[in-house]
Amino acid sequence: MPSSTHRTRWLALAAGILLSLLFWYWLAPDKPAAEQPVVSPSAATAQQPIQATATPSLTRPVVNTPSSALSPPPFVTGLEQLPASLQGVSVDGEILIDQNRQLVITRGLRSLFDFFLSANSEEPVSQLRQRIMAYIRHRTPEPAAGQAIALLDRYLAYLTAATQIRTAGGRQAEQLDLKAVELQKQQEQGLRRQYLDAATIAAFFGDEDAYDQYTLQALAIERDSTINPEQKAIRIQQLQQQLPADLQQTLTRNQNFIALQEQTALLRQQGASPETIQALRTRLVGAEAAQRLAVLDQQRAQLQQRVSQYLFQRQQIMGNPALSDAQRQQQIMQLQQQQFSPAEQLRLPALERMQQAAS
Repeated sequence: MPSSTHRTRWLALAAGILLSLLFWYWLAPDKPAAEQPVVSPSAATAQQPIQATATPSLTRPVVNTPSSALSPPPFVTGLEQLPASLQGVSVDGEILIDQNRQLVITRGLRSLFDFFLSANSEEPVSQLRQRIMAYIRHRTPEPAAGQAIALLDRYLAYLTAATQIRTAGGRQAEQLDLKAVELQKQQEQGLRRQYLDAATIAAFFGDEDAYDQYTLQALAIERDSTINPEQKAIRIQQLQQQLPADLQQTLTRNQNFIALQEQTALLRQQGASPETIQALRTRLVGAEAAQRLAVLDQQRAQLQQRVSQYLFQRQQIMGNPALSDAQRQQQIMQLQQQQFSPAEQLRLPALERMQQAAS
């Protein structure tokens, strides 16, 4: 039977999984950018042949693009005059092709899209789309470049449609209701099938879905009042062991991250300097990971500031007696679109809960 200390540790980890999962999984790529090179045509021929997934032509409309976006893109590499949030940061993600110059769809390709789209509060999506298109064309031969761009449009269409799921959920979507979360996940999965083929869904969302399912099951166990803490710890550990090996490693990293964050928070409460905190991180996770955590600190602070500003502005809208309910809803949606990327909008309820819990 687990000791009291072991049991307490397991329960703390289980309770912290959901709060850390969405933020950590979203901001931190699966691998450092240095390990995810964009593959040039010459490098691609050295890879083992991989059967590329064809990009089917869907009848669903893609994101509406202003007529100005139909003119020749103003970018050559996609990296010209980057938004402030992307400056000095290595491009995340990858573009892989096989020896026939066909696109190989990977989770890293979605990371590449999300990297640029995260600057949605600084540039309109139409301009970010042009950046991504230029970045792809500058580094990728045909037909893979055209396949990647077509996939980008379908991914943007999915993100646009998926934001409506959260909006339609109303106030329920802001509550930590496991059934509501499960329903939202099911609706998102249904939307994916409308815009993306099965192979793309598996590559883009497979690990995330498996991890989210584990998280929901772990939280359900944590909330089960019919079993004691020791049984909860055992069942959560059994759930973890059922995950694929790579996801177990991801979970272990997240648990280590939680432990490191606990020590970091303690040092900050004691008035430790940033240099002391960075030294602790370097000692525990190495210099490269410590530097990445420092970048995450900066990104987190910027994100928290934007969420705080959004919550304040939303409160003003909700308290305006001159507006109807429909007008309030419309203004809040416009506010979200102006201040957050499509991917951020999907996770805004969780970001709000994290912000409110910290205040």
